[in-house]
Amino acid sequence: MNCLKKPCPNPGEGEPVIVLESGLTGWSQDWSHVQPLLATRTTVCSYDRAGYGWSDPPPAPNDIRDNVEDLRAALIASGREPPWILVGHSLGGLHVQAFARIHPEEVSAVILVDSLETGLMTSMAPKDERGYNGNMERLSGSAVWLSRLGLTRLFDMPVTLIADRHPSQEERRAAKALGLRTSGYLTFRDEVRRVPRWFDEVASLPPYPDVPTVVLSTNALADFPPGFESDEMRQYWIDSQLRLAEETGGTQTIFPEAGHYLQIEQADAVVDSILSVITARAE
Repeated sequence: MNCLKKPCPNPGEGEPVIVLESGLTGWSQDWSHVQPLLATRTTVCSYDRAGYGWSDPPPAPNDIRDNVEDLRAALIASGREPPWILVGHSLGGLHVQAFARIHPEEVSAVILVDSLETGLMTSMAPKDERGYNGNMERLSGSAVWLSRLGLTRLFDMPVTLIADRHPSQEERRAAKALGLRTSGYLTFRDEVRRVPRWFDEVASLPPYPDVPTVVLSTNALADFPPGFESDEMRQYWIDSQLRLAEETGGTQTIFPEAGHYLQIEQADAVVDSILSVITARAE
């Protein structure tokens, strides 16, 4: 299972099954540097949330629990039985935290790749929170409007930030084409509007389970959404990563000079972290 619609490349074979969940504006291709390396060792499934990549838009904007159940149903339908190792980047990290809280018996380990943490927004000064949320609302709303006018295509502005950073020309072309679909901009806007509620939704779920967890973090904040450029916002993120490790009981590794897409800039380190969890489970 590479996503809901796309024919799957070599997913590897064997157990455990690793599940890769992408962040805001991302889909299965976000893992193009990581998935082939992991597939030499075990089975790896990447996933397109509804509205992104090859997946169809949802009939109505989803809550985070809907996304969790969509992913779980797709995994089971594909014949991949739990327990699974969940790997989530950014907003995808919030999703896999929710998955682990809702279905703890089906999760054997979690790797959080520069993941959102439930207290990020409430830890901000009110003016900073309002400013950031307002900026994201304007950005995502403008993207939908520009897409409907054909201007995102005219000016080559795909919804994904990493269309040109995949390892092959074929992957880059596909990412560019999929990133210019209006459905992607609509999903971006709808997720931006729901993220504040999703933080509260995840925080209200049962406690995070006692599963091996790895927290991979950056301090540099390159490739972040506009609004995180200031020293204050950077510190909010750094503090949230420390809380995330504490809340999950996770082992944290910090990449101080890397950008937000650690699975691209630090692909080998991400793979090594995942494989180290597998090795520890086998001992």
